[in-house]
Amino acid sequence: MQEIGLGKLERVDARQIWRNEASEFTPWLRQNVALLAEALGIEIDVDVQNEVAVGIFWADLVGTDIGSGAKVLIENQLEKSDHSHLGQLLTYAGGLDAAIIVWLAPSIQEEHRQAFQWLNEHTHEDVLFFGVEIELLRIDGSKPAPHFKVVVEPNEWQKAKSAQARRSALPVSSERNDRYRAFFRRVILELKTREPSSTTASPEHAPGQNWWGFSLGRTGFVENFVFGYDNETRTYVVRIELYIDVTDKQQNEAIFDWLLHDREAIERDFGEPLVWTRREDVRLCRVYVQRPGSIDDDETALADHLEWGIARMQRMRQAFRSRVLDLRLPLATDSGMSPDIGDQPPI
Repeated sequence: MQEIGLGKLERVDARQIWRNEASEFTPWLRQNVALLAEALGIEIDVDVQNEVAVGIFWADLVGTDIGSGAKVLIENQLEKSDHSHLGQLLTYAGGLDAAIIVWLAPSIQEEHRQAFQWLNEHTHEDVLFFGVEIELLRIDGSKPAPHFKVVVEPNEWQKAKSAQARRSALPVSSERNDRYRAFFRRVILELKTREPSSTTASPEHAPGQNWWGFSLGRTGFVENFVFGYDNETRTYVVRIELYIDVTDKQQNEAIFDWLLHDREAIERDFGEPLVWTRREDVRLCRVYVQRPGSIDDDETALADHLEWGIARMQRMRQAFRSRVLDLRLPLATDSGMSPDIGDQPPI
């Protein structure tokens, strides 16, 4: 029998890689938060803040879940979990009003697993507690590779699904929530199959709401797949959009105008005309393409919406991502001038 050549798997002590938690481990985690997000099955905005003040204390990392808009609190340590960090987590969560609380350590002790599970079962359904163990693995002397192992999470993510349903932009019944969830599960699966690096979202945690989105790699720029309503035509629509909101209205408009100057090239890269919406009565700006459609359509139509939307999500990412990443913010906003975008449909 021919011998099978298998390597030897070794575990590496985290302290051999990161000597100091605050100056080495936390900054590394901030730069590689997408690895943690993938393990959790969510999409965390790349703009993660570290050492965030909570009264006289400091939280390790604070970010945002793109899918729900919830604040994400991450407390990390290089030793096994301890009572001190449990107290810190609860203090920070209360002070920051965080909805997703993540405790990361090489080992989460059993009593702390039980505490987090109890919190998942007895706290408000909008609040989610995760215990995650980080281990470093290598094969036959290779470079150590990080592996995040989720050891505590909300049961079946029922609380997360309920919270997402209430955040929906449209009032929906539980049956409709299920239709949205089933559809966006297919969207995430298909997108990950075609372009695995595009999102860390898990199909199992698809939202029961009328939209789903992922970051273009920079905070304030999200690409959304939306079931919406067009007020001008009074029809339900399926829309793929670039959502621009860096939290400042003037900056949003300056970014929109900067992109609009390159409209011809962008639409050529995208492959079809886009609707450019810069409104004075709301903070955000949007660039999108849409077609008639509803989550209540039959399965044949939904399959067509899925294919149409996935193709345009990929093309929109290709047309905008490098331009968005090349932006040097903040942009000047003192010109008082903006291009004439013509008579565009409302958001």
